Amino acid sequence: MALLLINGFSMPQKYVQTLWANTQIKLSRLLTSEISGPKDFDSKRQANDYVRRLFVKYNDIMKKLDEIYETLIHPQKRLILRILLDGIVGRLVELKQEMIKFDSCEYTYFEDLALDQNKTLVEIIKQR
Repeated sequence: MALLLINGFSMPQKYVQTLWANTQIKLSRLLTSEISGPKDFDSKRQANDYVRRLFVKYNDIMKKLDEIYETLIHPQKRLILRILLDGIVGRLVELKQEMIKFDSCEYTYFEDLALDQNKTLVEIIKQR
C-alpha cells in the first residue's frame, strides 16, 4: 500500500481515493439539489435557513477537497483541484453575501444547524 507523507503524517492512497470519490458524489448531489431546489420561499427566514445550509455543505466539501489537495503530488491533478477549490470558495463568498443581505449583519449564527446535525460549531465551520 502506497503511503504519502504530508506534514509528517502518512496517508494511505486508498483513503485519498475514497475521500475524493465520496467528495465528488457529495458535490454532484449538492449542485443537482441546488439547481432543482426551491426558488420561492414563504418567508425571509426560510430563504436564510436554505442559504445557511448550503454554506455549511459547501464548507464541508471545501475542507475535504483541501485535504485531498494537500496530499496530491501530480501537478496536473493539483491544478484541476485548485480550480475546483477556487470555484467552491467563490460560491462560499456568494452565499456569505446572501446571508449578510438576509441578516443585515456580517455575523451569521449556526447554532440551530449544529443542533439539527448533532455537531458542534467547531465541526460545522472549522476552517483549516
